[in-house]
Amino acid sequence: MKGKIIILYIFLFNLICHCAVAQDVNLKFDLVKSPNGKSLGKINAIAQDPYGYMWFASQGEKCIYRYDGNRFTTFRYDADNLNSLSVVTIETMYADAKG
Repeated sequence: MKGKIIILYIFLFNLICHCAVAQDVNLKFDLVKSPNGKSLGKINAIAQDPYGYMWFASQGEKCIYRYDGNRFTTFRYDADNLNSLSVVTIETMYADAKG
């Protein structure tokens, strides 16, 4: 009886492995560049808000990028602008239910 169970486990294991490897899925990735035409660099955090916008916190550029699916909008700290980011370096970010 134990021999039949072991053979069954081996058969099922091989079947699962074969099915997992046999899938031929061609995934296509497009490189999305930042507004300055370069890569986004090191990203500290990623979030998606309730409206579908993707937000990326960039360590190298010291900014937050908002991606709408077509283009990036950059948000940075500006000492002369009270409506700008309040910090220079962003470590984490979170999109709450209110957006």
